[in-house]
Amino acid sequence: MELYLVRHGETVWNLEHKLQGVRDIPLDDKGREQARALRRENEAAGLTFDRVYASPLQRAVETACLITGRTREQLILDDRLVEMSFGSIEGTHYNFDDDPWDPALPANLHMFTHHPSKFVAPPDGETFEQVIDRAGRFLEDLKREADRAADGRTENGAARRVLIVSHGALLHGLMFHLNRRTDLEQFWDPLLRHCRMLRFEI
Repeated sequence: MELYLVRHGETVWNLEHKLQGVRDIPLDDKGREQARALRRENEAAGLTFDRVYASPLQRAVETACLITGRTREQLILDDRLVEMSFGSIEGTHYNFDDDPWDPALPANLHMFTHHPSKFVAPPDGETFEQVIDRAGRFLEDLKREADRAADGRTENGAARRVLIVSHGALLHGLMFHLNRRTDLEQFWDPLLRHCRMLRFEI
């Protein structure tokens, strides 16, 4: 089974460097054009998908629809694909590795982006370990489906190409498993940009 991972298009909160988490923030115009551009790239390459999974948050749903031409009803929405919950710190400003660090920002957010192993999640948010576990459970279900199809235990066979449209932290959680990582400090490596697609096989 081929897996194609895509992070949703840009939103205003991305542009403003705000933690979105599970806030249901829509795409901005640039984000929509990013998704349309990826669709054109896929069409030029003759790349189509047998199945499309997406986070139920609207920025991921709209991205998936724009990339594939499918309607929301034709997507498989899975709550395990929602973004990492940041609880009470959602909406807080942050910087990533390619940005100069603003010393006025809380030190813990520096750990979130620069040293994940030292990040302390708020009591009402998720830890990196919880996100990695949630991503792993989703991935295991896909692997079981692929195994059943290989053994002839499914009626229609497994999807050969699967597109997954989700969010930065959740997709890096999937990549943590797919790349067989063990060091949390490597969580963001490589950083997945908006509407950039990565391919894996399971």
